[in-house]
Amino acid sequence: MAPIPSTKVLFVAYKPSSSGPTSFVEEPGITQHKHAALEYHRRVKFQRLARPNAPTQLPKGSKGSTHIRQLQSSSHRPLLPRNNTSASDDDELPKSSLAILDLGAGQLDPFNVAVPGDQPHYVLEMLDYAASQQWAVFSTSKTKASLANIKHAVFSSAMISPASFYTIIFAGATHNAFAHTGMDVPRENKMLRLSYKFQAIKAVNEEIKGLKGEPSDDLLLSMVTLAAHGNGEQLEPLGKATKSPLASAQNFDYYGNIRWELAHYHAITPLIERKGGLPAVKIPGLANAIELSGIFISFIHLSRPTFPLLTPTSLVMSSWPYPKAPLSAGHNDLCKGFDFLPNTFTSSSLFSMIQTIRTITIGFSMYTVRHPQAPSLAHIVWARNSISHDLLSLPPAAMDMPLDPETAIYEAIRYSVLAYVLLVLFPIPVFSGSHIKVATRLLTALDDCNQLDLWDEWPGLLLWSSLLGGILGHHDGGEDPGSRPSTEADQGAITLTSRFVKMTTKADVKHKPSAWGLVRDICGRFLWFEGDECEGVGKSFWNLACESILPEKAYGGTGNVLF
Repeated sequence: MAPIPSTKVLFVAYKPSSSGPTSFVEEPGITQHKHAALEYHRRVKFQRLARPNAPTQLPKGSKGSTHIRQLQSSSHRPLLPRNNTSASDDDELPKSSLAILDLGAGQLDPFNVAVPGDQPHYVLEMLDYAASQQWAVFSTSKTKASLANIKHAVFSSAMISPASFYTIIFAGATHNAFAHTGMDVPRENKMLRLSYKFQAIKAVNEEIKGLKGEPSDDLLLSMVTLAAHGNGEQLEPLGKATKSPLASAQNFDYYGNIRWELAHYHAITPLIERKGGLPAVKIPGLANAIELSGIFISFIHLSRPTFPLLTPTSLVMSSWPYPKAPLSAGHNDLCKGFDFLPNTFTSSSLFSMIQTIRTITIGFSMYTVRHPQAPSLAHIVWARNSISHDLLSLPPAAMDMPLDPETAIYEAIRYSVLAYVLLVLFPIPVFSGSHIKVATRLLTALDDCNQLDLWDEWPGLLLWSSLLGGILGHHDGGEDPGSRPSTEADQGAITLTSRFVKMTTKADVKHKPSAWGLVRDICGRFLWFEGDECEGVGKSFWNLACESILPEKAYGGTGNVLF
Protein backbone atom coordinates (compact mmCIF):
# COMPACT_ATOMS: atom_id res chain seq x y z
CA MET A 1 0.00 0.00 0.00
CA ALA A 2 1.42 3.36 -1.01
CA PRO A 3 2.09 5.82 1.82
CA ILE A 4 -0.44 8.63 2.17
CA PRO A 5 1.23 11.96 1.30
CA SER A 6 1.35 14.46 4.14
CA THR A 7 -0.04 17.99 3.75
CA LYS A 8 1.35 20.98 5.63
CA VAL A 9 -1.25 23.56 6.64
CA LEU A 10 -0.48 27.01 8.02
CA PHE A 11 -3.21 28.51 10.24
CA VAL A 12 -3.29 32.29 10.53
CA ALA A 13 -5.23 33.74 13.41
CA TYR A 14 -7.65 36.55 12.53
CA LYS A 15 -7.85 39.38 15.03
CA PRO A 16 -10.47 42.03 14.25
CA SER A 17 -9.50 45.63 14.86
CA SER A 18 -10.26 46.72 18.45
CA SER A 19 -10.43 50.43 17.52
CA GLY A 20 -13.59 50.17 15.43
CA PRO A 21 -16.47 47.94 14.58
CA THR A 22 -15.76 44.65 12.90
CA SER A 23 -15.77 44.74 9.10
CA PHE A 24 -17.01 41.18 8.83
CA VAL A 25 -20.60 40.76 7.81
CA GLU A 26 -22.02 37.27 7.69
CA GLU A 27 -22.83 36.43 4.07
CA PRO A 28 -23.87 33.13 2.49
CA GLY A 29 -20.81 31.22 1.23
CA ILE A 30 -18.24 33.49 2.96
CA THR A 31 -16.77 32.18 6.17
CA GLN A 32 -14.91 34.27 8.71
CA HIS A 33 -11.56 32.75 7.67
CA LYS A 34 -12.23 33.50 3.97
CA HIS A 35 -13.15 37.06 4.82
CA ALA A 36 -9.95 37.36 6.84
CA ALA A 37 -7.86 36.25 3.87
CA LEU A 38 -9.59 38.72 1.52
CA GLU A 39 -9.12 41.55 3.99
CA TYR A 40 -5.43 40.69 4.43
CA HIS A 41 -4.69 40.74 0.69
CA ARG A 42 -6.64 43.98 0.28
CA ARG A 43 -4.53 45.69 2.96
CA VAL A 44 -1.27 44.39 1.48
CA LYS A 45 -2.31 45.75 -1.89
CA PHE A 46 -2.88 49.26 -0.53
CA GLN A 47 0.38 49.11 1.41
CA ARG A 48 2.22 48.45 -1.85
CA LEU A 49 0.38 51.31 -3.53
CA ALA A 50 1.41 53.62 -0.71
CA ARG A 51 5.15 53.04 -1.09
CA PRO A 52 7.01 56.36 -0.86
CA ASN A 53 9.33 55.52 -3.78
CA ALA A 54 6.59 54.57 -6.24
CA PRO A 55 3.84 56.76 -7.69
CA THR A 56 0.29 55.68 -6.87
CA GLN A 57 -1.23 57.26 -9.94
CA LEU A 58 -0.32 57.81 -13.56
CA PRO A 59 -2.80 60.34 -14.98
CA LYS A 60 -4.24 59.59 -18.36
CA GLY A 61 -2.23 61.14 -21.14
CA SER A 62 0.77 61.92 -18.93
CA LYS A 63 4.22 61.16 -20.20
CA GLY A 64 5.61 59.02 -17.44
CA SER A 65 8.05 56.93 -19.45
CA THR A 66 11.13 58.68 -18.06
CA HIS A 67 9.96 58.38 -14.48
CA ILE A 68 8.97 54.73 -14.83
CA ARG A 69 12.31 53.81 -16.40
CA GLN A 70 14.14 55.59 -13.57
CA LEU A 71 12.20 53.44 -11.15
CA GLN A 72 12.96 50.37 -13.26
CA SER A 73 16.71 51.01 -13.18
CA SER A 74 16.67 50.93 -9.38
CA SER A 75 14.54 47.82 -9.06
CA HIS A 76 14.76 44.23 -10.15
CA ARG A 77 11.32 44.44 -11.71
CA PRO A 78 9.68 47.15 -13.80
CA LEU A 79 6.65 49.01 -12.60
CA LEU A 80 3.69 48.42 -14.86
CA PRO A 81 0.38 50.27 -15.01
CA ARG A 82 -2.97 48.56 -14.89
CA ASN A 83 -6.58 49.67 -15.11
CA ASN A 84 -8.53 49.47 -11.86
CA THR A 85 -11.38 47.00 -12.04
CA SER A 86 -12.15 46.39 -8.37
CA ALA A 87 -15.21 48.23 -7.06
CA SER A 88 -13.51 48.78 -3.72
CA ASP A 89 -10.61 50.56 -5.42
CA ASP A 90 -12.85 53.14 -7.09
CA ASP A 91 -13.16 55.05 -3.84
CA GLU A 92 -9.38 55.21 -3.45
CA LEU A 93 -8.30 56.12 -7.02
CA PRO A 94 -9.93 58.00 -9.91
CA LYS A 95 -11.28 55.87 -12.74
CA SER A 96 -9.02 57.62 -15.25
CA SER A 97 -5.81 56.72 -13.38
CA LEU A 98 -3.49 53.74 -13.63
CA ALA A 99 -2.05 52.07 -10.56
CA ILE A 100 1.64 51.13 -10.63
CA LEU A 101 2.43 47.65 -9.37
CA ASP A 102 5.35 45.26 -9.42
CA LEU A 103 5.20 42.48 -11.99
CA GLY A 104 4.90 38.98 -10.63
CA ALA A 105 7.38 36.25 -11.44
CA GLY A 106 6.87 33.62 -14.11
CA GLN A 107 4.34 34.10 -16.88
CA LEU A 108 2.59 37.40 -17.38
CA ASP A 109 0.64 38.19 -14.23
CA PRO A 110 -0.51 34.70 -13.15
CA PHE A 111 -2.55 36.26 -10.31
CA ASN A 112 -4.08 39.07 -12.39
CA VAL A 113 -2.72 41.94 -10.33
CA ALA A 114 -0.60 43.96 -12.77
CA VAL A 115 -2.17 43.95 -16.21
CA PRO A 116 -4.62 46.18 -18.08
CA GLY A 117 -7.92 44.90 -16.86
CA ASP A 118 -9.88 45.69 -20.02
CA GLN A 119 -7.79 43.49 -22.37
CA PRO A 120 -8.73 39.96 -23.47
CA HIS A 121 -6.65 37.17 -22.02
CA TYR A 122 -5.25 36.16 -25.45
CA VAL A 123 -3.90 39.68 -25.99
CA LEU A 124 -2.04 39.53 -22.69
CA GLU A 125 -0.81 36.04 -23.55
CA MET A 126 0.73 37.37 -26.77
CA LEU A 127 2.30 40.28 -24.87
CA ASP A 128 3.95 37.83 -22.50
CA TYR A 129 5.02 35.63 -25.42
CA ALA A 130 6.63 38.55 -27.25
CA ALA A 131 8.62 39.66 -24.23
CA SER A 132 9.67 36.16 -23.24
CA GLN A 133 10.31 34.49 -26.61
CA GLN A 134 10.75 37.11 -29.31
CA TRP A 135 12.73 39.92 -27.73
CA ALA A 136 15.00 37.81 -25.53
CA VAL A 137 17.20 36.93 -28.55
CA PHE A 138 18.51 40.51 -28.69
CA SER A 139 20.32 40.18 -25.38
CA THR A 140 24.10 39.96 -25.63
CA SER A 141 24.08 37.71 -22.56
CA LYS A 142 21.96 34.69 -21.69
CA THR A 143 22.07 35.25 -17.93
CA LYS A 144 18.72 35.30 -16.18
CA ALA A 145 19.23 38.90 -15.09
CA SER A 146 19.93 40.11 -18.63
CA LEU A 147 16.97 38.27 -20.12
CA ALA A 148 14.68 39.50 -17.36
CA ASN A 149 15.87 43.06 -17.96
CA ILE A 150 14.82 42.93 -21.61
CA LYS A 151 11.53 41.25 -20.76
CA HIS A 152 10.67 43.90 -18.20
CA ALA A 153 11.68 46.71 -20.56
CA VAL A 154 9.35 45.38 -23.26
CA PHE A 155 6.48 45.20 -20.76
CA SER A 156 7.16 48.76 -19.63
CA SER A 157 7.23 50.06 -23.21
CA ALA A 158 3.95 48.32 -24.01
CA MET A 159 2.26 49.79 -20.94
CA ILE A 160 3.51 53.33 -21.60
CA SER A 161 3.18 53.74 -25.38
CA PRO A 162 0.06 52.84 -27.39
CA ALA A 163 2.27 52.38 -30.49
CA SER A 164 4.49 49.92 -28.61
CA PHE A 165 1.51 48.13 -27.12
CA TYR A 166 -0.13 47.34 -30.46
CA THR A 167 3.16 46.71 -32.27
CA ILE A 168 4.64 44.33 -29.69
CA ILE A 169 1.45 42.29 -29.48
CA PHE A 170 1.06 42.20 -33.28
CA ALA A 171 4.66 40.98 -33.67
CA GLY A 172 4.30 38.53 -30.80
CA ALA A 173 1.17 37.02 -32.34
CA THR A 174 2.98 36.76 -35.70
CA HIS A 175 5.96 35.03 -34.11
CA ASN A 176 3.63 32.73 -32.20
CA ALA A 177 1.84 31.77 -35.43
CA PHE A 178 5.15 31.02 -37.13
CA ALA A 179 6.16 28.84 -34.18
CA HIS A 180 3.15 26.57 -34.79
CA THR A 181 5.35 24.31 -36.91
CA GLY A 182 3.20 21.60 -38.44
CA MET A 183 0.03 22.86 -36.67
CA ASP A 184 -2.92 25.05 -37.55
CA VAL A 185 -2.84 28.66 -36.40
CA PRO A 186 -5.75 29.59 -34.10
CA ARG A 187 -8.38 31.85 -35.66
CA GLU A 188 -8.07 34.38 -32.83
CA ASN A 189 -4.37 34.74 -33.69
CA LYS A 190 -5.16 35.65 -37.31
CA MET A 191 -7.83 38.16 -36.28
CA LEU A 192 -5.54 39.71 -33.69
CA ARG A 193 -2.75 40.23 -36.24
CA LEU A 194 -5.07 41.91 -38.74
CA SER A 195 -6.55 44.24 -36.15
CA TYR A 196 -3.41 45.12 -34.20
CA LYS A 197 -1.27 45.82 -37.26
CA PHE A 198 -3.75 48.49 -38.32
CA GLN A 199 -3.83 49.94 -34.81
CA ALA A 200 -0.02 49.86 -34.58
CA ILE A 201 0.49 51.78 -37.84
CA LYS A 202 -2.17 54.29 -36.82
CA ALA A 203 -0.55 54.85 -33.41
CA VAL A 204 2.94 55.24 -34.93
CA ASN A 205 1.71 57.80 -37.45
CA GLU A 206 -0.04 59.80 -34.71
CA GLU A 207 3.11 59.84 -32.58
CA ILE A 208 5.29 60.91 -35.52
CA LYS A 209 2.89 63.76 -36.38
CA GLY A 210 3.08 65.08 -32.84
CA LEU A 211 6.83 64.54 -32.49
CA LYS A 212 8.79 67.49 -31.13
CA GLY A 213 12.47 67.13 -30.30
CA GLU A 214 14.07 63.72 -29.83
CA PRO A 215 12.02 60.60 -30.61
CA SER A 216 11.22 58.26 -27.76
CA ASP A 217 12.74 54.81 -27.56
CA ASP A 218 9.19 53.44 -27.64
CA LEU A 219 8.63 55.00 -31.07
CA LEU A 220 11.87 53.51 -32.40
CA LEU A 221 10.90 50.10 -31.02
CA SER A 222 7.55 50.30 -32.80
CA MET A 223 9.07 51.35 -36.12
CA VAL A 224 11.81 48.73 -36.27
CA THR A 225 9.32 46.03 -35.27
CA LEU A 226 6.90 47.08 -38.01
CA ALA A 227 9.79 47.15 -40.49
CA ALA A 228 10.58 43.51 -39.69
CA HIS A 229 6.92 42.43 -40.03
CA GLY A 230 5.89 43.82 -43.39
CA ASN A 231 3.50 40.96 -44.20
CA GLY A 232 3.24 39.60 -40.68
CA GLU A 233 -0.54 39.37 -40.83
CA GLN A 234 -0.19 36.83 -43.67
CA LEU A 235 2.67 34.70 -42.33
CA GLU A 236 2.06 30.98 -41.88
CA PRO A 237 4.18 28.39 -40.02
CA LEU A 238 6.80 26.32 -41.81
CA GLY A 239 6.43 22.62 -42.36
CA LYS A 240 9.76 21.82 -40.67
CA ALA A 241 11.94 23.38 -38.01
CA THR A 242 15.33 24.85 -38.87
CA LYS A 243 18.49 22.75 -38.47
CA SER A 244 21.31 25.18 -37.66
CA PRO A 245 21.49 26.68 -34.16
CA LEU A 246 22.88 29.85 -35.77
CA ALA A 247 19.62 30.21 -37.69
CA SER A 248 17.37 29.75 -34.67
CA ALA A 249 19.55 31.66 -32.16
CA GLN A 250 18.21 35.03 -33.35
CA ASN A 251 15.16 33.84 -35.25
CA PHE A 252 16.70 34.08 -38.73
CA ASP A 253 14.33 31.36 -39.88
CA TYR A 254 11.50 33.70 -38.83
CA TYR A 255 12.72 37.11 -39.97
CA GLY A 256 14.07 35.66 -43.22
CA ASN A 257 10.61 34.43 -44.21
CA ILE A 258 8.92 37.82 -43.80
CA ARG A 259 8.80 40.61 -46.34
CA TRP A 260 10.52 43.56 -44.71
CA GLU A 261 8.88 46.97 -44.97
CA LEU A 262 11.89 49.14 -45.74
CA ALA A 263 9.94 52.40 -45.56
CA HIS A 264 9.67 51.97 -41.78
CA TYR A 265 13.36 51.13 -41.45
CA HIS A 266 14.60 54.02 -43.61
CA ALA A 267 12.44 56.40 -41.58
CA ILE A 268 14.27 55.31 -38.42
CA THR A 269 17.67 56.55 -39.63
CA PRO A 270 17.06 60.33 -39.30
CA LEU A 271 15.26 59.80 -36.00
CA ILE A 272 18.22 57.92 -34.51
CA GLU A 273 20.60 60.59 -35.82
CA ARG A 274 18.43 63.24 -34.14
CA LYS A 275 18.61 61.22 -30.93
CA GLY A 276 22.42 60.99 -31.05
CA GLY A 277 23.04 57.55 -32.59
CA LEU A 278 22.44 54.00 -31.42
CA PRO A 279 24.36 54.44 -28.13
CA ALA A 280 21.66 56.95 -27.07
CA VAL A 281 18.95 54.25 -27.24
CA LYS A 282 18.33 53.17 -23.66
CA ILE A 283 15.69 50.39 -23.81
CA PRO A 284 17.68 47.18 -23.16
CA GLY A 285 18.13 45.15 -26.33
CA LEU A 286 16.59 47.76 -28.66
CA ALA A 287 19.90 49.12 -29.99
CA ASN A 288 21.03 45.53 -30.65
CA ALA A 289 17.77 44.84 -32.50
CA ILE A 290 18.16 47.93 -34.70
CA GLU A 291 21.83 47.10 -35.40
CA LEU A 292 21.02 43.49 -36.31
CA SER A 293 18.14 44.64 -38.51
CA GLY A 294 20.62 46.79 -40.43
CA ILE A 295 22.96 43.85 -40.98
CA PHE A 296 20.04 41.66 -42.00
CA ILE A 297 18.78 44.18 -44.56
CA SER A 298 22.33 44.75 -45.85
CA PHE A 299 22.75 41.03 -46.49
CA ILE A 300 19.43 40.83 -48.30
CA HIS A 301 20.26 43.78 -50.56
CA LEU A 302 24.08 43.51 -50.52
CA SER A 303 24.44 47.07 -49.31
CA ARG A 304 26.55 48.69 -46.62
CA PRO A 305 25.06 48.67 -43.09
CA THR A 306 23.37 51.91 -42.04
CA PHE A 307 24.82 52.17 -38.53
CA PRO A 308 28.32 51.51 -37.16
CA LEU A 309 28.81 48.63 -34.75
CA LEU A 310 27.97 49.24 -31.11
CA THR A 311 30.82 46.93 -30.13
CA PRO A 312 33.80 46.60 -32.53
CA THR A 313 34.68 43.12 -33.72
CA SER A 314 38.11 43.38 -32.12
CA LEU A 315 36.48 43.87 -28.72
CA VAL A 316 34.08 40.97 -29.27
CA MET A 317 36.98 38.69 -30.20
CA SER A 318 39.24 39.92 -27.39
CA SER A 319 37.51 37.54 -24.95
CA TRP A 320 37.30 34.61 -27.37
CA PRO A 321 38.22 31.30 -25.67
CA TYR A 322 40.92 30.03 -28.00
CA PRO A 323 41.31 26.25 -27.61
CA LYS A 324 44.39 25.05 -25.79
CA ALA A 325 44.25 21.51 -27.16
CA PRO A 326 45.76 20.79 -30.61
CA LEU A 327 43.33 21.34 -33.46
CA SER A 328 42.21 18.60 -35.81
CA ALA A 329 43.89 18.22 -39.19
CA GLY A 330 40.88 19.79 -40.91
CA HIS A 331 40.96 22.83 -38.63
CA ASN A 332 44.71 23.24 -39.08
CA ASP A 333 44.36 23.32 -42.89
CA LEU A 334 41.49 25.82 -42.83
CA CYS A 335 42.38 29.01 -44.79
CA LYS A 336 45.91 27.80 -45.60
CA GLY A 337 45.13 28.24 -49.31
CA PHE A 338 44.95 32.03 -48.90
CA ASP A 339 48.58 32.19 -47.73
CA PHE A 340 49.85 31.80 -51.30
CA LEU A 341 48.12 34.93 -52.54
CA PRO A 342 50.09 38.13 -53.27
CA ASN A 343 51.12 40.42 -50.41
CA THR A 344 48.66 43.03 -51.57
CA PHE A 345 45.89 40.63 -50.56
CA THR A 346 47.38 39.14 -47.39
CA SER A 347 47.85 42.66 -46.02
CA SER A 348 44.28 43.71 -46.79
CA SER A 349 41.33 44.08 -44.41
CA LEU A 350 39.57 41.21 -46.17
CA PHE A 351 42.40 38.79 -45.32
CA SER A 352 42.22 39.86 -41.66
CA MET A 353 38.46 39.24 -41.68
CA ILE A 354 39.01 35.79 -43.18
CA GLN A 355 41.23 34.90 -40.23
CA THR A 356 38.50 36.01 -37.83
CA ILE A 357 35.92 33.97 -39.74
CA ARG A 358 38.27 30.99 -39.46
CA THR A 359 38.37 31.44 -35.68
CA ILE A 360 34.57 31.68 -35.45
CA THR A 361 34.17 28.63 -37.72
CA ILE A 362 36.45 26.52 -35.52
CA GLY A 363 34.58 27.71 -32.43
CA PHE A 364 31.22 26.85 -33.97
CA SER A 365 32.51 23.44 -35.04
CA MET A 366 33.66 22.78 -31.47
CA TYR A 367 30.28 23.94 -30.18
CA THR A 368 28.38 21.52 -32.42
CA VAL A 369 30.34 18.55 -30.99
CA ARG A 370 30.07 19.93 -27.42
CA HIS A 371 33.80 20.38 -26.98
CA PRO A 372 34.58 21.45 -23.39
CA GLN A 373 36.68 24.41 -24.63
CA ALA A 374 34.07 25.62 -27.13
CA PRO A 375 32.80 29.21 -26.88
CA SER A 376 29.21 29.81 -25.87
CA LEU A 377 26.55 30.09 -28.55
CA ALA A 378 25.90 33.70 -27.52
CA HIS A 379 29.57 34.56 -28.09
CA ILE A 380 29.52 32.86 -31.50
CA VAL A 381 26.33 34.68 -32.47
CA TRP A 382 27.56 38.17 -31.65
CA ALA A 383 30.97 37.48 -33.20
CA ARG A 384 29.32 36.40 -36.47
CA ASN A 385 27.09 39.50 -36.40
CA SER A 386 30.10 41.77 -36.00
CA ILE A 387 32.23 40.15 -38.70
CA SER A 388 29.25 40.09 -41.08
CA HIS A 389 28.87 43.83 -40.55
CA ASP A 390 32.57 44.35 -41.31
CA LEU A 391 32.42 42.18 -44.41
CA LEU A 392 29.37 43.99 -45.79
CA SER A 393 31.07 47.33 -45.11
CA LEU A 394 33.95 46.58 -47.48
CA PRO A 395 33.79 48.77 -50.59
CA PRO A 396 33.34 47.01 -53.95
CA ALA A 397 35.88 47.33 -56.74
CA ALA A 398 35.67 50.52 -58.78
CA MET A 399 33.54 49.93 -61.85
CA ASP A 400 35.30 52.55 -63.98
CA MET A 401 38.74 51.01 -63.54
CA PRO A 402 40.17 48.60 -66.15
CA LEU A 403 39.95 44.93 -65.18
CA ASP A 404 43.17 43.48 -63.79
CA PRO A 405 44.02 40.05 -62.27
CA GLU A 406 44.42 41.23 -58.67
CA THR A 407 41.07 43.02 -58.65
CA ALA A 408 39.33 40.07 -60.30
CA ILE A 409 40.71 37.60 -57.74
CA TYR A 410 39.93 39.97 -54.87
CA GLU A 411 36.28 40.28 -55.93
CA ALA A 412 35.97 36.51 -56.42
CA ILE A 413 37.29 35.94 -52.90
CA ARG A 414 35.12 38.70 -51.38
CA TYR A 415 31.90 37.26 -52.78
CA SER A 416 33.01 33.71 -51.98
CA VAL A 417 33.54 34.69 -48.34
CA LEU A 418 30.11 36.36 -48.32
CA ALA A 419 28.67 33.14 -49.73
CA TYR A 420 30.34 31.08 -47.01
CA VAL A 421 29.15 33.39 -44.22
CA LEU A 422 25.62 33.31 -45.66
CA LEU A 423 25.62 29.52 -45.80
CA VAL A 424 27.21 28.76 -42.43
CA LEU A 425 27.45 31.67 -39.98
CA PHE A 426 24.65 34.04 -41.01
CA PRO A 427 22.14 31.54 -42.48
CA ILE A 428 19.30 33.65 -43.82
CA PRO A 429 16.61 31.52 -45.53
CA VAL A 430 16.55 31.25 -49.31
CA PHE A 431 13.17 33.01 -49.32
CA SER A 432 14.90 36.31 -48.54
CA GLY A 433 16.52 36.34 -52.00
CA SER A 434 20.01 36.89 -50.62
CA HIS A 435 21.33 33.59 -52.02
CA ILE A 436 20.44 34.53 -55.58
CA LYS A 437 22.00 38.00 -55.21
CA VAL A 438 25.30 36.73 -53.79
CA ALA A 439 25.49 33.90 -56.34
CA THR A 440 24.90 36.35 -59.20
CA ARG A 441 27.67 38.68 -58.02
CA LEU A 442 30.02 35.73 -57.49
CA LEU A 443 29.31 34.40 -60.97
CA THR A 444 30.17 37.80 -62.47
CA ALA A 445 33.47 37.82 -60.58
CA LEU A 446 34.28 34.28 -61.80
CA ASP A 447 33.47 35.31 -65.37
CA ASP A 448 36.04 38.11 -65.01
CA CYS A 449 38.62 35.59 -63.77
CA ASN A 450 37.83 33.32 -66.68
CA GLN A 451 38.18 36.21 -69.11
CA LEU A 452 41.68 36.90 -67.73
CA ASP A 453 42.65 33.18 -67.91
CA LEU A 454 43.26 32.94 -64.15
CA TRP A 455 42.18 29.30 -63.82
CA ASP A 456 45.67 28.07 -64.67
CA GLU A 457 47.18 30.18 -61.89
CA TRP A 458 44.51 29.75 -59.20
CA PRO A 459 42.61 26.51 -60.01
CA GLY A 460 41.94 25.44 -56.40
CA LEU A 461 40.75 28.87 -55.31
CA LEU A 462 38.37 29.24 -58.26
CA LEU A 463 37.06 25.67 -57.86
CA TRP A 464 36.25 26.50 -54.21
CA SER A 465 34.45 29.66 -55.34
CA SER A 466 32.51 27.70 -57.96
CA LEU A 467 31.44 25.10 -55.39
CA LEU A 468 30.16 27.78 -52.99
CA GLY A 469 28.25 29.44 -55.83
CA GLY A 470 26.74 26.11 -56.81
CA ILE A 471 25.71 25.43 -53.22
CA LEU A 472 23.91 28.80 -53.05
CA GLY A 473 21.76 27.86 -56.04
CA HIS A 474 21.42 24.14 -55.32
CA HIS A 475 18.67 24.19 -52.69
CA ASP A 476 15.33 22.55 -52.35
CA GLY A 477 12.65 22.37 -49.67
CA GLY A 478 14.01 19.15 -48.22
CA GLU A 479 17.53 20.42 -47.73
CA ASP A 480 16.53 23.90 -46.58
CA PRO A 481 13.34 23.91 -44.52
CA GLY A 482 13.53 27.67 -44.29
CA SER A 483 13.16 28.18 -48.03
CA ARG A 484 10.03 29.23 -49.82
CA PRO A 485 11.30 30.24 -53.26
CA SER A 486 8.79 31.45 -55.80
CA THR A 487 8.62 29.97 -59.30
CA GLU A 488 10.67 32.88 -60.64
CA ALA A 489 13.33 32.52 -57.94
CA ASP A 490 13.35 28.77 -58.43
CA GLN A 491 14.01 29.17 -62.14
CA GLY A 492 16.76 31.69 -61.40
CA ALA A 493 18.44 29.23 -59.04
CA ILE A 494 18.33 26.48 -61.67
CA THR A 495 19.94 28.79 -64.22
CA LEU A 496 22.67 29.85 -61.81
CA THR A 497 23.33 26.25 -60.80
CA SER A 498 23.88 25.24 -64.43
CA ARG A 499 26.27 28.15 -64.89
CA PHE A 500 28.33 27.08 -61.86
CA VAL A 501 28.32 23.49 -63.13
CA LYS A 502 29.93 24.69 -66.35
CA MET A 503 32.41 26.72 -64.33
CA THR A 504 33.64 23.63 -62.47
CA THR A 505 34.58 21.95 -65.77
CA LYS A 506 37.50 24.38 -66.01
CA ALA A 507 39.11 22.70 -62.99
CA ASP A 508 41.75 20.09 -63.74
CA VAL A 509 40.05 17.31 -61.80
CA LYS A 510 38.17 14.16 -62.78
CA HIS A 511 34.47 14.88 -62.80
CA LYS A 512 33.08 11.78 -61.18
CA PRO A 513 31.42 11.21 -57.81
CA SER A 514 34.41 9.32 -56.42
CA ALA A 515 36.54 12.48 -56.78
CA TRP A 516 34.51 14.25 -54.12
CA GLY A 517 37.10 13.51 -51.43
CA LEU A 518 39.75 15.39 -53.42
CA VAL A 519 37.39 18.30 -54.12
CA ARG A 520 36.46 18.51 -50.45
CA ASP A 521 40.14 18.59 -49.41
CA ILE A 522 40.74 21.45 -51.85
CA CYS A 523 37.82 23.44 -50.45
CA GLY A 524 38.97 22.65 -46.91
CA ARG A 525 42.12 24.71 -47.50
CA PHE A 526 40.01 27.85 -47.86
CA LEU A 527 36.74 28.31 -45.94
CA TRP A 528 34.67 25.17 -45.39
CA PHE A 529 32.44 23.63 -42.77
CA GLU A 530 32.08 19.93 -42.10
CA GLY A 531 28.31 19.97 -41.86
CA ASP A 532 25.25 19.89 -44.08
CA GLU A 533 25.74 23.57 -44.91
CA CYS A 534 28.85 22.81 -47.00
CA GLU A 535 29.55 19.09 -46.86
CA GLY A 536 26.04 17.80 -47.52
CA VAL A 537 24.81 20.26 -50.16
CA GLY A 538 28.32 20.52 -51.65
CA LYS A 539 28.49 16.80 -52.32
CA SER A 540 25.00 16.86 -53.83
CA PHE A 541 26.02 19.71 -56.16
CA TRP A 542 29.21 17.92 -57.17
CA ASN A 543 27.25 14.79 -58.07
CA LEU A 544 24.91 16.97 -60.13
CA ALA A 545 27.90 18.51 -61.90
CA CYS A 546 29.30 15.07 -62.70
CA GLU A 547 25.96 13.97 -64.16
CA SER A 548 25.46 17.18 -66.14
CA ILE A 549 28.71 17.53 -68.06
CA LEU A 550 29.45 15.80 -71.36
CA PRO A 551 30.64 12.16 -71.08
CA GLU A 552 34.01 12.92 -72.65
CA LYS A 553 34.63 15.55 -69.98
CA ALA A 554 33.75 13.32 -67.07
CA TYR A 555 37.07 11.49 -66.95
CA GLY A 556 39.27 13.95 -68.82
CA GLY A 557 40.97 15.52 -65.82
CA THR A 558 44.32 14.49 -64.41
CA GLY A 559 43.24 14.49 -60.78
CA ASN A 560 46.26 16.51 -59.74
CA VAL A 561 46.13 18.56 -56.54
CA LEU A 562 45.11 22.08 -57.52
CA PHE A 563 46.85 24.28 -54.97
